[in-house]
Amino acid sequence: MSDALLETRAVAKQYVMGRETIDVLRGVDLCVRAGEIVAIVGASGAGKSTLLHLLGLLDRPSGGEVLFRGAPLGQARSSERARIRLRHIGFVFQFYHLIHELSALENVLLPRMMERSTFAWWGARGEERARAKAQLDALGLGERRAHRPAELSGGERQRVAIARALVSDPEVVLCDEPTGNLDEHTAAEIADVLFDLSRRTRKTFVLVTHDLELAGRADRVLTLHAGRLE
Repeated sequence: MSDALLETRAVAKQYVMGRETIDVLRGVDLCVRAGEIVAIVGASGAGKSTLLHLLGLLDRPSGGEVLFRGAPLGQARSSERARIRLRHIGFVFQFYHLIHELSALENVLLPRMMERSTFAWWGARGEERARAKAQLDALGLGERRAHRPAELSGGERQRVAIARALVSDPEVVLCDEPTGNLDEHTAAEIADVLFDLSRRTRKTFVLVTHDLELAGRADRVLTLHAGRLE
């Protein structure tokens, strides 16, 4: 049995701007195996984030197919894609995407709340709060759980985002420039966090990054150039 977790087969992505059609991805073939860390590098505008969004089922390809554990999902129903995202895929973004009105703990709880009906959530909220607290504690934020994003440093915000990505115990974590909004020292700390998590949990990580030092720590480094992987 194949150990492929995420795959793209001849994936293409086009955007239409007025009368012009822009080819961002041109037949990308990619296989990400369970438990490995894959880094994708390339110049700005090469399509790295576009590819990551397709892998995370946040967007649909113009051509080709995206597969999760061998099942084609590129054109699956929105409800099925949302189910896979919530249960099996975690996301870490460059700009954190935390909700400013919520505490760190409440931000981490969001994916768990979205997966349940209101009635089911009230029955499970104690267990879920304990799970979210444990994730924040493991990332050194036990004393910061009640703080809102504006009260946290950039590194702390990214740790909250990582905790949110992990709280549903996903099979794969997709990271879009996870250190791109941080100073050099904090970026190194977050890189250590990500690779330590990979070693301890054996989760699959796909990193899109400009940071060649970060990319060099991955199991494989792929370059996206002119819409194709090299």
